[in-house]
Amino acid sequence: GGLIAVGRTCASAHPGVHSESGVMASKSGKWEESPEWEKSPLLYQKSPDDPSDLETGINSTTAPEKVYREAFFVVLPLFSGYACLFSLQHEMKSVLGLPDNNSGPSHLYGVAVSLVYIGNFVFRLGHNIIFSPFSPRIRVLIAMGSMFTSMVLLSIIVFVLQPRGPVSMVWVFFAYGFGGLGIGTFESNLLSSITPLGKRTKFWAILAIPVGVTGITIGGFLVLQAGVFCGYIYIATAVSIIGGVVTFLVRMYRDCGPGIVRTSVPEFFHELKCWREWFPAIKWHSLALLVDMFCVSMFSPGVILYIYNQPTIDFPAFHGSLKKDYLIAIYNACFFIGDFFSRRIMYPIRILFPLLFWLFSVAGVVAGLCNVSELIPLCALFVAFANGCIYAQATRQIDSKVPRQFNLTAFSFWLFIGDMGSVIGSNMISYVAVYFNQVYH
Repeated sequence: GGLIAVGRTCASAHPGVHSESGVMASKSGKWEESPEWEKSPLLYQKSPDDPSDLETGINSTTAPEKVYREAFFVVLPLFSGYACLFSLQHEMKSVLGLPDNNSGPSHLYGVAVSLVYIGNFVFRLGHNIIFSPFSPRIRVLIAMGSMFTSMVLLSIIVFVLQPRGPVSMVWVFFAYGFGGLGIGTFESNLLSSITPLGKRTKFWAILAIPVGVTGITIGGFLVLQAGVFCGYIYIATAVSIIGGVVTFLVRMYRDCGPGIVRTSVPEFFHELKCWREWFPAIKWHSLALLVDMFCVSMFSPGVILYIYNQPTIDFPAFHGSLKKDYLIAIYNACFFIGDFFSRRIMYPIRILFPLLFWLFSVAGVVAGLCNVSELIPLCALFVAFANGCIYAQATRQIDSKVPRQFNLTAFSFWLFIGDMGSVIGSNMISYVAVYFNQVYH
């Protein structure tokens, strides 16, 4: 057997609540060994590839060395669905016949689209309350079902409702709301569920995020350019989500284990009260993600779609022009390169001070808003590089520095803070686009 870490948590307000380390709080408030602690399925043997080994981390227990590369195909379709919601929003707006201006319907559509970020924001922590009876791995399945529902609703809108006449915006609100619930519930529970499977499995999971997004932001735009209707992209994504569910159930569900199982909402609030045990380790990473996600929601491609909305975009420095769809494909390719390779580079190395990555975010924002078309790809490259760095390093930080019993809460809170930036950024897209269009045109 391997080494077992016996940790300490703050005094429990609920006597008899077991921590993962096998220590429980007695009614007197003192700590004592649980006689069953060695039998807990939440304890894992020490693995040579544990991230805590790379830096004197406090978590010295992970799963066996088996690598579950299947995690890649579980995460990929969820983030393809997420990409459908934010990158095809202008296509959906065109299908609904809504104008790109300051009109009421246009702004109402913007609010409906922002539900993917609002739902994401609410369910980052809300899943701990609404889905409290379920283990993290069950919540993963709930999230995948919710994203599947979102794709089905969008397909119904474009194939069934729109040909019959004006579509009620209620359908759009529901479609994007289910998408927000799905991505908000999925990410933290998946990351927490696969923690016992080891660092290498988690690496494949986080690497799938930019690939899933790029499959839509690049592949989707190329398909649209070929004349394929956007509704078929929604259908294909829904089918891929079913494949992800099957992969998770058959290949990973049992080995993930139940994770941190809470039987009541008060236990979750108790963990929040113990914030001194976990928040200091992620405070700077949370702040970094807040600004990062503001930039990502604004420029992925977000406001770029509305500022550069002519059929062709001129490039004076190169004495030529390019169709908008091809430019967006190049833009999204740069976003993928920045996000993918930054995760690949930054995950294995030592953890750096996360606010340093804001330098890339600022450079990307300047490149995107300076009205120099030649710099548009650099906007994507810099914003995405910052995002990948911050995400990969924060994931490492939580796994190596946060006590295992607070793993899910730390992931949830970190992502919750990041989504504050997403909500603000997504709701500012239409206003920023109108302002800069007036300034430059």
